[in-house]
Amino acid sequence: MLAVATRNDETSDILRIMQQSHTTKGFGIGGTATVYMKGGTYVDTQLQFNQVSADFEFGNSIGTVLDDHESTAMLISAEVVRRYAINGEYTLLYSGQLNWGCVDGGNATTTRGNQ
Repeated sequence: MLAVATRNDETSDILRIMQQSHTTKGFGIGGTATVYMKGGTYVDTQLQFNQVSADFEFGNSIGTVLDDHESTAMLISAEVVRRYAINGEYTLLYSGQLNWGCVDGGNATTTRGNQ
């Protein structure tokens, strides 16, 4: 399975009261695969990659703080599930899951030259 998603967030009400605004635009792509084995064991894997661009502004004399700040995020996940039949009516599932994710926001330099 392959999934593609886009997201566009605008300013929330609380930020409007504080005279701040932000715009975030993102694009993500991901895939998942499941492998079924004999004996009721299966393995789920997932991989995601996201690219995000953000703008931050203040309504006072500061103005635009960050413009088109780029960041990336990646996630890798694996889960192993073993199915154990107790009797004709009940089944016990036990599983283990491992997730690894990272976000790289890079260096942000404001429009005033601050890092």
